[in-house]
Amino acid sequence: MTHIPLPREIDDFPPCLQARYSKLMLIANEADLPRFNDDNETLIVCCDWLLWQRLAADSQHVVYYELGILDWAYDDHLDTDLHIRANDWILDHGDAENTVFHGVSLGRLFCSEASMALINFHRINRSLRGLIDRFKPVELHLFDYKYDVNRLSRNIRTRLIAAIAADCGVAFTDHSEGDIVDDDQIRGLATTRQTGPVPVRSHLCPASLIIAAGLRGQRITLKSTPPPLQ
Repeated sequence: MTHIPLPREIDDFPPCLQARYSKLMLIANEADLPRFNDDNETLIVCCDWLLWQRLAADSQHVVYYELGILDWAYDDHLDTDLHIRANDWILDHGDAENTVFHGVSLGRLFCSEASMALINFHRINRSLRGLIDRFKPVELHLFDYKYDVNRLSRNIRTRLIAAIAADCGVAFTDHSEGDIVDDDQIRGLATTRQTGPVPVRSHLCPASLIIAAGLRGQRITLKSTPPPLQ
């Protein structure tokens, strides 16, 4: 009978894992592995749970991206309440809705997508900052980096990660090569295809536009109405 090992825990590190790495390679699938040299100065940050399990079993220098949020250093309880708090922007002080127009709650029309986009934003932001704080890299190389249930386009994710790198004083290199393979999921066109040119703004769901507004310098908070689009 073949022995099947138990899945590895996030903090069950391969024996080769070091305390510091000069480079973090952010990947989301196996196709990205041949695109860089594996050495003792490079740590692979993997967003694919199964791929991470396999690479860790092979004693690769690899961690799962959620390691960055394992040691939660914030007092806002988003580590346990994020899915609840991501809907706070619809309500004012817990009762009255902020988005009612002529008796229709506009917020509730796309609250599911907007909430998932906010969850994506905070998971990416805090996991990556946690990894940078833990491993102290000087270079960040992006192939792809995303939450399991992705609701942010490639462009938004790239801009977000570049902003995090700049804020942390880490050099940033984008290796994504303009790949937009997952944008159909973000546009909501997976089941309803459009013919002809698609307007620019339809490339992003309203939730992604909220995040985009934040990356243009407008502050994003969970206990507020979405920032106005420009």
